[in-house]
Amino acid sequence: MGCGGDGDGNDPPPDTEGWVRDLVEIAGGPFTLKLANNYQYGDGYQGMMALHPVPDLLIDEFLDGYRIMKGNRFTLEMEFTFDKPFDAEKDKDMEIGLVDATQQAWIEYWGPLTWQGENGVQKITIAELAAATPGVTVISKTFDYTALQNASSVAPRANDLAFQFESTRGRRGDQNNAAVTAQEITLTFSKFILTKLPDIEIEDCCTVCILTVCEDCLNGLCGGDEGCGIEWCLPFVDEAVYGGTKLIIDLNGTPTDVNLTPRAFTDVINFFEDNTGYKFTRGNGWSGSFAQFILSDLTQYSKVTFKYQGLSGDITSKGVKLVARPGTTALIGTQGQSIPQWFGHDSGEYIVSNTVDVGTPALGKNSVYEVELNLDPAKIADCNDIAYVSIYIHSNASATVEDEVFPTAWKIWDIKFE
Repeated sequence: MGCGGDGDGNDPPPDTEGWVRDLVEIAGGPFTLKLANNYQYGDGYQGMMALHPVPDLLIDEFLDGYRIMKGNRFTLEMEFTFDKPFDAEKDKDMEIGLVDATQQAWIEYWGPLTWQGENGVQKITIAELAAATPGVTVISKTFDYTALQNASSVAPRANDLAFQFESTRGRRGDQNNAAVTAQEITLTFSKFILTKLPDIEIEDCCTVCILTVCEDCLNGLCGGDEGCGIEWCLPFVDEAVYGGTKLIIDLNGTPTDVNLTPRAFTDVINFFEDNTGYKFTRGNGWSGSFAQFILSDLTQYSKVTFKYQGLSGDITSKGVKLVARPGTTALIGTQGQSIPQWFGHDSGEYIVSNTVDVGTPALGKNSVYEVELNLDPAKIADCNDIAYVSIYIHSNASATVEDEVFPTAWKIWDIKFE
């Protein structure tokens, strides 16, 4: 099969438009990839090609020293079976994409190379996976990928392929839970061929557009066509007026002052001039970056509604939830100990029965979203006195576009509990 260049990552192979990596041939036959417990950092299970444990498939064999660059295009053909059933009630779609899994300045965990938000994500639906018979049904897929970012180096982990799916089999903090780990799923590949396609030119504008809802950018084009003009590339302008001193929310029809405080000392809160909302700019507190306030007796409410608008940074395709901790001790958020979304720790847990997605490609990352979250009676039963509450969005501290760093910020207003 084809090779991956001279190893320095700068020069493509001579047959730029057609080199092939057949990993089944390289491995000497079918090989496996485990989708392992990823509840320390994520919400499900994950497998990475560059961490592959099979001795016959060395970690540098995936791309053989080739560095992925913006505009590179690939086709992945694969066939596999799996050893344990997928659960349509607990598991979500499997996502598969090229990533830079090294911790660079522009990412906090690993950074996607072939998608932004939901744009460019390749998926196998949970309906198809749940209907398949373990060890019998062969899943056959062909995916096309376009690199939207440069890999940070030629290192194998900087040019990796991730397989992942979210699941409620476990919850954040379950990385050492034996029962959750026992449900890890192993894929066995009988076909795995990656073919290099001709590169395309992606204008700088596209890198910005892809963060919103630009269909042409998804196809590697930008500018001129309807819905993808230069206006998508202009920085978003926040027209809200700030200067207030507090937050007023509606509790069963009664305007009520609450003391909104930041968790991390690097977090910044700016109140609306009329005190009906606030802008939150994330600090660098990893997952311990959020705003919180105290409420009395959450059991008297069935839902919370509010308006949300993403302003900058890592705001594409996020899930909004409500977190609470009963008692007089504030939510904290120390990494590995008590992060709001880590169930079972000091920080409380999600108290709603639904998640609302914001910053979606369909509506745009800067659109105004009308959010309604339903409180789960079983989860708020212990919050019948005082509780610390946070409208929580898991995000990175910033996003980088064309070497410019944008801090993550959003605004929330017209909060109503009823």
